[in-house]
Amino acid sequence: MPFNDRQISGLKPKGERYQVKEDGKTGLGIRVTPEGVKTWFYQYRFEGRERRLRLGTYPATSLAEARARLIDAKRRLEAGEDPQARKDAPEPVPEPPKPLTVAEFAEVYIEMRAKPRKKSWRQDQRLLSAYVLPALGERPVAEVGHADIAGLLDRLVVRTPIQANRVKALLSTMLRFAISRGIRRDNPARDIEQPAIERPKERVLRQDEIATLWRGVASTRMAEPMRIALKLILATMQRPGEVVGLRMAEIGREEDGWWWTIPGERAKNGRAHRVPLSPLALDLIGQADALRAGRPHLFPSPRPGQGHLSTGGLAHALASVLTPPGAEAGGKLQIEKFTAHDLRRTAATHAARIGTMDEIVSRLLGHTPPGPKVTGTYNRHRYDAEKRAAMLAWEAELLRIVGPAAANDLAGPSASLAG
Repeated sequence: MPFNDRQISGLKPKGERYQVKEDGKTGLGIRVTPEGVKTWFYQYRFEGRERRLRLGTYPATSLAEARARLIDAKRRLEAGEDPQARKDAPEPVPEPPKPLTVAEFAEVYIEMRAKPRKKSWRQDQRLLSAYVLPALGERPVAEVGHADIAGLLDRLVVRTPIQANRVKALLSTMLRFAISRGIRRDNPARDIEQPAIERPKERVLRQDEIATLWRGVASTRMAEPMRIALKLILATMQRPGEVVGLRMAEIGREEDGWWWTIPGERAKNGRAHRVPLSPLALDLIGQADALRAGRPHLFPSPRPGQGHLSTGGLAHALASVLTPPGAEAGGKLQIEKFTAHDLRRTAATHAARIGTMDEIVSRLLGHTPPGPKVTGTYNRHRYDAEKRAAMLAWEAELLRIVGPAAANDLAGPSASLAG
């Protein structure tokens, strides 16, 4: 098929320079450099030798213009003239490559740096689209300076301080990548102070707050799968995203009991993580299993076309049912504001309070073990027994906190698990 504009604009840079030739032996081709520069060329033979004529760079030279120059070159070739040698004009000086803009380099960064290395590459893409490109998109990436970045961050920190920090970190990574590609020699974002002060999140629910949540969430208007998901975060200590994305295929029974294996592609650190399931966790999974209607995810999304509940939806639902103590309840839980992720921190903190060693808590949380990577590679002791004992101890403490009435609500695993 002949070239079209959509095809040409969709060509992405790769690690090495490559070329694409038009079907039909027209001789028209385009070369793409690792920096994203696209150059038209005409490949032909003259006096028995393979030759190549440069026709301009895209998009400065459009597809239509390239074809016009191709036709002119073919006419000269048919007249016995080498298209690269003009008798009536001096050899043209090649035009310098068009400077790569921030917008163009952003595409290179997303495709070559972010996507292969970051599970959160879509967050980078969103930050670029929302904040960076409107301000700096048309600037040559090689010319963006300290004042440009500082001005952008100063404007942004007034409206959304935390996002300003994220944009600063993203720009520093992008410009470091530009240095590695030979596009820049310095990284002005690196030396700019972080725009906003971020205090570490330390919210841990007290025992009475845990009991209020566990007993009272059923009386709120929150959907039942979301109620179960919140409890499962508490019971397993896992991240909200890992819980709402749980597939039933990740759960299996072994000689020492039930395990939930979170695959590396879903784990934050990219490593598969084994979670021992207590009877309490199994019961919660069984309750959700009875509601999922045979879909692969334990917490399927109510929206067509979406696989499972989103962490954003869970966060919104939780925030909507909380009200400060002393305020009018109105079907809400009288607990100071907290997030679903705070439940993970809460479980880990109370597990440590009852005597679980920090090393075991860390492994239950799925954190990357400290020390040289080779140690982790060859250490085949996975602390399975210690993790299971700690999880059972946490289950006993959690049931003590929520009280016998809440404990009596447990119905046992569903038929699909019991079998």
